[in-house]
Amino acid sequence: MRFAWQFAKDHESIPPEQVLELREHFTDEEIVELGMLCAQFVGFGRLVKVLGMEVGMVCPIPGLTDGPTVPFELISPVSADPGR
Repeated sequence: MRFAWQFAKDHESIPPEQVLELREHFTDEEIVELGMLCAQFVGFGRLVKVLGMEVGMVCPIPGLTDGPTVPFELISPVSADPGR
């Protein structure tokens, strides 16, 4: 938990000793997987914040959504033109 919290808060401050502590409990492959999961969830959380999505809102996928959904709308329109 400490690694995940530090990864999200200030990843550049994680000392090599903290990674060595992880090796006491996890294989190198598991440490990489843990890091990838941290990166995915931190990144997704930032995306949710930037897009203004709120807890309970969903972006429904036709045929895959069970039950009622709240329409998803961005805070501001996103241009399809990458040059804008």
